[in-house]
Amino acid sequence: MKGKGDASRPHRFALSAEAVEIARRLGDPAVLAWALDGRKVAIWGPDTLEEHWVVMEELRELAEDAGDPEQLVDAHICTLIKLFERLELNRFEAEYARAVRAANELRQPGQQWLVAVMAPIHALLSGRLADVERLIDEAFELGRKAAPWNARISSLLQRFVLRGLEGRLEEVEEDLRLGAVENPWYPLIQAALASLYADLGDAADARAAFEALAEDDFAAVPHDEEWLLTMALLADACAFLDDSKRAAVLYEELERYGHRILVGPIEVALGSAARPLGKLAATLGRTEQAARWFERAALDNERADALPWAAHARFDHGRMLRAEGQRGAADRLLAQAAGTYHELGMTTWATRCEVVAVV
Repeated sequence: MKGKGDASRPHRFALSAEAVEIARRLGDPAVLAWALDGRKVAIWGPDTLEEHWVVMEELRELAEDAGDPEQLVDAHICTLIKLFERLELNRFEAEYARAVRAANELRQPGQQWLVAVMAPIHALLSGRLADVERLIDEAFELGRKAAPWNARISSLLQRFVLRGLEGRLEEVEEDLRLGAVENPWYPLIQAALASLYADLGDAADARAAFEALAEDDFAAVPHDEEWLLTMALLADACAFLDDSKRAAVLYEELERYGHRILVGPIEVALGSAARPLGKLAATLGRTEQAARWFERAALDNERADALPWAAHARFDHGRMLRAEGQRGAADRLLAQAAGTYHELGMTTWATRCEVVAVV
């Protein structure tokens, strides 16, 4: 799934559509399943999710009809990813249990890892921080031989998100920096590094990491299944750097995806895409727009029980209003965010709310 450039996108779309059409004419379910699997990978991106979900559902039906154990596990994995992409976290536990049973029956380490790696993604989304470290380690142990590169990168990015929620990002700075150096072709790590430096308040390193991807209007970021998540992490750095020129570019690119969820399918998920749009709008001085995006992010995340990300949206909103001199509204949002942070054990973030409230 890595390294798919935008230049090849129309070709992939056309070839995969032709393959599916031929497979349907042949009338062989096994051939159709292989063609649809290729189509699933070829079209994956933020602007094609509806078709992607339809393809996933057809693959699941074919797997169930055929009774193919490997296809059934893959279908479960696709369903779990779809639940993240639709922020339907209330359905995760039941589907995850079915996926684990199917993967254990298949007894292929690669598929067992692909299932297991979904657990820390869900825990990070829902704020079960006490469970995350163990879940990351368990998934990595399953994947370290079957899919060593993927397992290493997934665990690295999951620890980046965990340490961010804990307020301990300095602990993963060196690992993330080395990951970016060793994988210069993989922009998600570079974007995470830019976001990390922004959170740590390191303007020089945030600028360097950000500029590595910002050249030519972010042309180095392929429009694939990780594009939206990558651009959202870059928005963190852009807002911190107060780069209004790049904020305008990012806002224009992301605006039509404000209803989407920030998902790296086997790495992490960060809740509603409305939140980075709020940050970008605030950077551009569009406070009313920013407020609407922050409100949407908080509500969408809260409805799905993605509580850390609801609190983050309220923190960002409150901080913006504080800067605008709207103390009453700001303090209410910050108090609400702090309450959630305390409930989740995110004490560093609760303290940040208090600091912003007294400045």
